[in-house]
Amino acid sequence: MKVTWTNDSGVVLEMGDGLAVTIVRGVGGLDAPPLSLQDVQRGQAAGAYVTGYRWKARTVTLPVSVERSAWNDVVAALATPAGTLKVERNRSGQGRAYYIGGLDTMKAYPGEYRGVLMFKMPWPFFLSSSEVYKAFVADERPLAYPMGFPFYVLAGSTLADVNVTNNGETEAWPRWRLTGPAGQWELRNITTGKTLHINHPLGDGEVLHITTRPGEGAVYDESGNSVMGDVSGALWPLARGENHISVIATDPTVATRAELWYADEYLGV
Repeated sequence: MKVTWTNDSGVVLEMGDGLAVTIVRGVGGLDAPPLSLQDVQRGQAAGAYVTGYRWKARTVTLPVSVERSAWNDVVAALATPAGTLKVERNRSGQGRAYYIGGLDTMKAYPGEYRGVLMFKMPWPFFLSSSEVYKAFVADERPLAYPMGFPFYVLAGSTLADVNVTNNGETEAWPRWRLTGPAGQWELRNITTGKTLHINHPLGDGEVLHITTRPGEGAVYDESGNSVMGDVSGALWPLARGENHISVIATDPTVATRAELWYADEYLGV
């Protein structure tokens, strides 16, 4: 197993077999994250009704042996506590993480330090280390199309009417980049019935960015200005398996473009 920590300052710390920081037995937090059930009591009767569930943030614990010569490198890498934790074990996965402790309880031995480094991952799933990328451009066939709810009927052009496969173990939350010219946009996941409608005209070469992950969801322009006031519908995910998606733009040209990125997400690695 190999673990790579890259902090937000760009400092990299590699941990694993044959390295100055060796991972020893007792690793925790790399399998399925903790699960919280939501339930309602059955009045005076025993038991409860389960109304839902929620995957909770995970804590990754890494028992390590640190060569004395590498101690300063470890301290420097963890001095910036926010970064990305990448794990290569049964498969490769990574996620946003925060160092939350362990250096202060390290014990000194001849030639090494031993202890447990701890990292918190607020998003509980590991993302595939490689993203899937799709690009769509306008065809030449104008059409009238229902544009979600509220109900719109617009003369537009289909940039995409395709199947996209999510091979992960849970939903995948895509990122989009939309490039004008275009008047309005509709992004639909026909498989799940979810639609995102954007009524924000773009000039030639103007761009909108879309992030969909819960807690990070936003639609903004190249300057970082939010245009959520021009958005209706859902910032939808890709369901597990095959997803039939469509992208419609009004008043497009051959320069109009929609780009999609997503990574498969796993319960554990």
